Amino acid sequence: QLALGAIRAGTLANYFPISVIKGLLAAIGVILILKMAPKMIGHDAALGISDLNSLSQIQSTVSGL
Repeated sequence: QLALGAIRAGTLANYFPISVIKGLLAAIGVILILKMAPKMIGHDAALGISDLNSLSQIQSTVSGL
C-alpha cells in the first residue's frame, strides 16, 4: 500500500464512475450479509448449492423463532 501511495496509484480511481464503485461496495456488503446469515440464526454449516439439507434445517430454525 505504501508503494502504491508513493507512485500515486490512487489517481486511477478518477477513471471509474462513482456509481460503479458504490455498486461494487454494495454487492460486497450483500455477499457478506448472506454469508453470515446462517451463523446469525445459529446454524453452523456453510450453505452450499448442493446441500439442500442445510436449507431445510435453516427453514425449521427460522420457523421455530
